[in-house]
Amino acid sequence: MNNTASPKTAGGRPSRYTFQHTLHACYTGYITQAIVNNLAPLLFVIFQQQYGLTFEEVGRLILLNFGTQIIVDVISVKLVDKIGYRAATVAAHVFAAAGLIGLGRLLFGLKGQNLNLPNVLLLSGILCMACYFVTVFSPSPILSLLACAVCGLSVSLMWPGTLSMTAARFPAGGTAMFGVMAICGDMGASAGPWLTGVISDFAQSTPAIQELSERTGESLTQLGLKSGLLVGILFPVLLAVGVILFKACYRRLQHD
Repeated sequence: MNNTASPKTAGGRPSRYTFQHTLHACYTGYITQAIVNNLAPLLFVIFQQQYGLTFEEVGRLILLNFGTQIIVDVISVKLVDKIGYRAATVAAHVFAAAGLIGLGRLLFGLKGQNLNLPNVLLLSGILCMACYFVTVFSPSPILSLLACAVCGLSVSLMWPGTLSMTAARFPAGGTAMFGVMAICGDMGASAGPWLTGVISDFAQSTPAIQELSERTGESLTQLGLKSGLLVGILFPVLLAVGVILFKACYRRLQHD
């Protein structure tokens, strides 16, 4: 099947929209989704100051955000095949904000087909771990902020890279496969920040962190947040281990 062939309209006339238009719309969807999901976190500090939110409560906001996405994912698994991809995509974009471009996903959209996806995902996981370590242990706030920015770049490649790698490995997976992937992804995206918030709040009440605060002069809030981020390293570690296992299994299958 030639993906670049012009589709037909309901009246049988050639449509001016092609597969390339759909592809570009999907990439734009990634960008707008990234903007929507990253807009509220920019206001988390303001939320904490004005409403006195704890880290756990901030994490709960993210839990609710991705919990909503999980519900939509579950519904979409059955619904998309009935109403069609175009209708579902248009409906989704009605609720998405327009604006800036996510650099990592833009680059992936332009050059993703030329990349070794397992290696890219593995490097993304390693880079993410390094950024977490720098953010937690660096004495320089500027360096920690830079590490957060670089971490955002590494994370931006994970989701589209995982989708592309899975689609290449299981080309007949269909809508249900991507729906299940979206559900699992949103479960991790909701549980991870919430768990980080829980650990951050809990750490502030422990004698070890209180003693460290008195010895170093750092506030309990800072040390609590660093404790939560340190636990958060578990997630890129799991990604790296999963990619290594995937590569090992794939090589074994090719050898057999």
